[in-house]
Amino acid sequence: MTKNGDVQVAVEDTGIGLDPALAERIFDPLFTTKCEGMGLGLWICRSIITTHGGRLWATPNLPHGSIFLFVVPSTVGSKTVAPSRCRQTMRMNWQAEKFVGGAACS
Repeated sequence: MTKNGDVQVAVEDTGIGLDPALAERIFDPLFTTKCEGMGLGLWICRSIITTHGGRLWATPNLPHGSIFLFVVPSTVGSKTVAPSRCRQTMRMNWQAEKFVGGAACS
């Protein structure tokens, strides 16, 4: 938990890490560094977390690897997620999956 009571989760690895030149783009829809990737995973994660009032980001795990962190409020409070926003996110996800579904890896 953070100082203000929010829940924070960190997932870290000791792999090759993120290329600093690409770090700003990893949460963009349809951006991938993998031949078989769709480029939707991190974008979907971030959209779900931000819809619920949270935040998702990545940092280097020195000397090797990456740390992905997210924070979400521990209480709902007065903020509610509008059903239309959820439907819009689901529609955007479906359109993106349809767009990349037939993509071939070169």
